[in-house]
Amino acid sequence: MPTVLLQYQDRKDVGMRALLNTLAENLPRIIAEQMNIPGHELHDGGVSEKEIIYDAQPYSQYARNTNGLQITVRAHRFEERLARINEMTDAIKEGVVESLRGIEQPFKIAVEVDLVDMGYTTT
Repeated sequence: MPTVLLQYQDRKDVGMRALLNTLAENLPRIIAEQMNIPGHELHDGGVSEKEIIYDAQPYSQYARNTNGLQITVRAHRFEERLARINEMTDAIKEGVVESLRGIEQPFKIAVEVDLVDMGYTTT
């Protein structure tokens, strides 16, 4: 289950709320499209947008050297993902930019994809 954290510079304006709402609606789909490995079962490389764990939070007052939007994706390391990590990262960024078309975004958007060996279980 890929986990996505959106961090942002907290501007308390209508445009920022619209941007955050748009990303909350679209990022799980954008991420799932890139993280899914065709032919793999769910939770074994197969991903739908319902498997994306997503949260957003403003940077703290102590944050330094930040981007306007920082999207960090953490997911299980599968060789199929690793082989296209740069392509996935670019596609996620392009999907974000496209989903925000028409919404003012006077800041830098950064995407980081971390593929890691990890355990994960739920009850």
